[in-house]
Amino acid sequence: MNGLIAFFGILGYQSFLQNNSATKTAEKVLTLITDLPEQTKAEVSSKLLEMYQSLPTIPLKEVTASLNYLVFSDTIVLSIQFPENPSKEWIKTALNYMTVICGKLQLGMFKEGLPMRGAIVEGEFLVRQHCFAGRAIIDSFNLCGSLNFSGVVFHTNLTRRLQDIFEGWPLDLFYVPYLSPFKDSREEKLLHINWLDHMTKEELQGLRADIDTFVYRSFWRHEKDIPESANSKTDNTIKLVRRLSIHLEEVQK
Repeated sequence: MNGLIAFFGILGYQSFLQNNSATKTAEKVLTLITDLPEQTKAEVSSKLLEMYQSLPTIPLKEVTASLNYLVFSDTIVLSIQFPENPSKEWIKTALNYMTVICGKLQLGMFKEGLPMRGAIVEGEFLVRQHCFAGRAIIDSFNLCGSLNFSGVVFHTNLTRRLQDIFEGWPLDLFYVPYLSPFKDSREEKLLHINWLDHMTKEELQGLRADIDTFVYRSFWRHEKDIPESANSKTDNTIKLVRRLSIHLEEVQK
């Protein structure tokens, strides 16, 4: 089946396990990792269904019902499988829903001291209970693992799909094109979800007052370390968060 896959990896997870093995902190964090995706799904689905209840042409109930997720170790995988011959409206709704879910999940985990990197791909895959298989899984895994920052990006093929589906809409009002650093020192302009958009006005004010501390607090929380080898990830994340913050200022004018 064709559909959307979002693959997330938690940064600094090995350091967390080394410093919190079999402690109350470890128990609390593992509960967060397993519970937050379900909480986010329920919250977003409820709000969107309420917003669009007067618009029966939008297949939101079908889209929200199709969302699956899997949590294991330091990985969270979200998926939405398309029906056979989906309409353009169905795909558009699925893209919107996945965008909101991923943005809220990224922010929620970051605030809890569990910064993640994530990649969203469209392609063929299969889901059977707790098992995923297919090329889209591999593509999202590879892209996610190559990123050298905490953020959520679309695969370039999906970016072209977005441009087609939302033809006539300026994508940079909702997403952020950004020259993104990879672990092998490459850079590529990728489309990012602006997960800061889910912050309250008060939270945004606090963030803009001290972006460095906002990022370092997340990377250091739960007694995690930031070794020399991870400095580039924190530096790149600080730069990205500054760009996302500026983007919000620009589109909110």
